[in-house]
Amino acid sequence: MPGYDELAMLFGKNDNLAMVRRFGPLNAKLLLYMQAELLLIEDQLKEQVREDLATNPEGMQFATYWKALNDAPDDGFGSWQKQKVSAAKSKMEEYCKLPSFVATRCVC
Repeated sequence: MPGYDELAMLFGKNDNLAMVRRFGPLNAKLLLYMQAELLLIEDQLKEQVREDLATNPEGMQFATYWKALNDAPDDGFGSWQKQKVSAAKSKMEEYCKLPSFVATRCVC
C-alpha cells in the first residue's frame, strides 16, 4: 500500500506525525467571500420585507410569522422572501461548515 494510503495509515496511528497545511490565507478569503454573499442576501431580504409591508397588508404576516412565510406559495406574494430566506439558510450552513483558523464560531 504505497503513497497516500500508507501515509494516511501512519497519520491515523500516530497523531504527532500528522502535519497538514491549513491554507490560512485561502480559508480567510473564502470566509470573507461568504460573508459578503450573506450580507447581500440579508440586504435583499430586508428590502423585500420593506416593499412587501408597504404594498400589501398581508406582508406583515411574513414579517411576524414563520409558518406564514414557510407556507407562502412558490409563485405568489411572499415567494421572493421565501426564496431569500432559503438562500440565506443554505449559505449560512455552508459558511458554518467551512473549517476556520480564525476565531469565528458559528452557532448553527
